Amino acid sequence: MRLLATALLALAGSGCVLHGPRPIPPVADLKAPAIGPSKSLQPVAWWESLGDPKLNSTVKAVLATNLDLHAIDQQLNQQRALVRLRRAGMLPQVNLAVNGNFQPGQVMEFNLPPIPGFEPPAQPEDPYAVSLTSQFSLAYEADLFGRLRHGKAAAEADLMAAQADRQTTALLLAGRTVELYLAAIEARAQLKQLEVSLELQEKQLALLQNRHQKGLGDLLAVHQQEQLIATTHAQVPLLKNRLASAALQLAALQGETRTVPGALGLRLDFPVPEALPADGLSAELILRRPDVAAAVSRLRSADHRLGEALVARYPSLRIQANAGLGIAPNSPTGVELADLGEAIGDDLRNIFDNPGEQMAWNIGGALSVPLFSGGRVKAQIETAQAGYRALALRYRKTVVEAVVEMSNAMAAENSQRAYIKRLEAQAKAVRATRDLALARYGDGLIGYQSYLQAELSLNQVTRSLISARRQLVSHRVTLMRAIAGPVSSPKGGRQ
Repeated sequence: MRLLATALLALAGSGCVLHGPRPIPPVADLKAPAIGPSKSLQPVAWWESLGDPKLNSTVKAVLATNLDLHAIDQQLNQQRALVRLRRAGMLPQVNLAVNGNFQPGQVMEFNLPPIPGFEPPAQPEDPYAVSLTSQFSLAYEADLFGRLRHGKAAAEADLMAAQADRQTTALLLAGRTVELYLAAIEARAQLKQLEVSLELQEKQLALLQNRHQKGLGDLLAVHQQEQLIATTHAQVPLLKNRLASAALQLAALQGETRTVPGALGLRLDFPVPEALPADGLSAELILRRPDVAAAVSRLRSADHRLGEALVARYPSLRIQANAGLGIAPNSPTGVELADLGEAIGDDLRNIFDNPGEQMAWNIGGALSVPLFSGGRVKAQIETAQAGYRALALRYRKTVVEAVVEMSNAMAAENSQRAYIKRLEAQAKAVRATRDLALARYGDGLIGYQSYLQAELSLNQVTRSLISARRQLVSHRVTLMRAIAGPVSSPKGGRQ
């Protein structure tokens, strides 16, 4: 029995863990990243690689004021408190209880006949009864098999997952802000193109009207040109509405209902990202994604919760200790108020002079061994095992989807670059055709319909080129979101 007690005390002091953390198998030849406490809750500033100071300040403002991020910050505070709660459960719990009682005493009356040689005890004029007790209690659960450590580690992993989720939300918000910024550039560029087109169309209308008045032109050509101008004008309010909508959506991201003038800048051209490396990008770049980090942390948390469930099959040891002191400076008839301080002082001196005699204490332990729970412990283990397997599959899915997203973004960007080159060649040819048609129409060699068709084609291809350039930057934004950071140039520098 003594040997068993000694072994239990040694085990309580050192503890052992019956379920160690399991390694996470690689997915697509990618090993799980090492996850530690996050030093920053902000994502890598990949948008700075676009080289637009106004865009940088806009994204920074959104990340500083977004209501979703502020709500997540409060949830992180809750998770941090849960971690502290788990850590506190591994420490002894010490309590102090103090009880005091102060009440008037009662004067004792002695209705006895006179007895020779006997004097009744003197009665205090204003008696009081006083008592004061204090009790210290200490409770401690010895973490024999690591149950408490598993619980603490699971809470810490949940906190790291929540921090990664916060980074994921910030990453998506930054991407949304950049897209709104690009949408505003596109709308302004389209409006500028319409202004140029309208100026040319108005000049051409004046020319047609002049030719018609001189009997050199057809009235049908005048009406067709007026129709073209009206069609062009009709596109202006739509583009202005797109610009206003982008500004309002940006304000909403900042928790505001009113737009801030100039928040989306005044830029008319798009940033031009450098070409991707010829040999592509390494799939390992997706390991810096915060959603991958969150999946790893949740899987580690599930592993620790499985260990917590497994340990529930083993004994638990609780240690309890109590110590109490009390003073009651009272005589059978009470103590007068004027003498109360002196009486309490005498009792306190007795406590310090003879603490062993004045203090009552006890210490004990309780060893609990689960014998029968109706299958509850087994069900908890099976629940934890199923949860771990489900999160392992979700981690695998997250990695696979990240690799596919990165590959699709690279392919889309390369295809878009090829499309823009063809579109630029087309625009050059259409512009030459329009200029030639205008010259021949002025010389009376072709009809107005031929020139009108060339003008419409140039307007369409010019607007298509603006949208294509915006889409190229959007593909780069998608790629940088997919790898949670900027794309390195072939020389290893950042764009």
